[in-house]
Amino acid sequence: MTATAASAPKGTRRHWRYVAGLIVLVVAGIIGVVGYQLYPWLRGPDTEPERIAARWAKVEQLAAERGAGPAAEADDAGLLRAARLAKDFVPPRHDDGEVPLLDRDMLSSHHIEALDTFRRWNRAGGAFVASRCTETDSERRRLTMAVLRMGQLVVYSADRDDMADVAFVLKLAAGQRRRGDITDYALGVMLAQLAARWSRVRGGALGEQLRALRPTTEELLRAIARDVVCVVGTLEGADDRGLLDPPKKAYSNRDSPLFGVVSLSREVAVYKDLHGRVLEEALAVQHQPAQLLAIYRRVNDERPKSLLLDATWMYTGIVERTLTAMEVYDTAMVAR
Repeated sequence: MTATAASAPKGTRRHWRYVAGLIVLVVAGIIGVVGYQLYPWLRGPDTEPERIAARWAKVEQLAAERGAGPAAEADDAGLLRAARLAKDFVPPRHDDGEVPLLDRDMLSSHHIEALDTFRRWNRAGGAFVASRCTETDSERRRLTMAVLRMGQLVVYSADRDDMADVAFVLKLAAGQRRRGDITDYALGVMLAQLAARWSRVRGGALGEQLRALRPTTEELLRAIARDVVCVVGTLEGADDRGLLDPPKKAYSNRDSPLFGVVSLSREVAVYKDLHGRVLEEALAVQHQPAQLLAIYRRVNDERPKSLLLDATWMYTGIVERTLTAMEVYDTAMVAR
């Protein structure tokens, strides 16, 4: 009895040491898994801060290089009035490359009024005015898509005698690409492509205007620069509490950080680093469309873990559509 009683505490101690060791292993494993999941979302850029800052300064400089034309104080009231009237216009269905003609008697009374308003604005020397980066709920911002509908209404209802109207749509599209935000830019590409097709199909003599207002890769990269500078400017004005509420749309296509933990300052640093590097590469090959597209496709597949990048990355598709539109535009221009 004495030996048994003496041995019991030793067995109990061995048991608890085993349990404690097991707990340590489990905790270490959990910490390892959590760390493995979180590290890619918390790891900062490998690039030196000075190099990031130098590249970002070039991005800001590129964003400030807007095309020739009126600044924000120009009068676009006539365009906005016309856009409000045209916002419910639905372009006619047609095969690729066609531009059906809508006769005036096929249009509603407010669409005819929209055309007349657009022409008066044109004759008065109207110009496209871009929304400011901080404008999130202005009428100009709300009418972005309506401006596209206005331009489409002009082109689809234009016969050869209305060449001046289509020429002004080309000018409007150039203003969107050169001074607008990334949405304006994309819509300006669409309108330019449509106007070029109109010139080929209708036989309108727009050769000089087509050449002067041709979409370019320089406009594309400046529009991207304006967009990313706007994003950073918005975020850097916010209070960095160490945690950023993950944008819901960031979860739609890729995975997300464990527990939603992400540092705002790290997100901005990664964002600046990536866009600084990508735009530096893109500028070096801006006149080589295949190489330019390859850069953005590569980044689309290999960009680092970042909710900010996931929520805002749309540039690969914009580059693809722009280069396709430029091919269509150039084909129409040569056909003239």
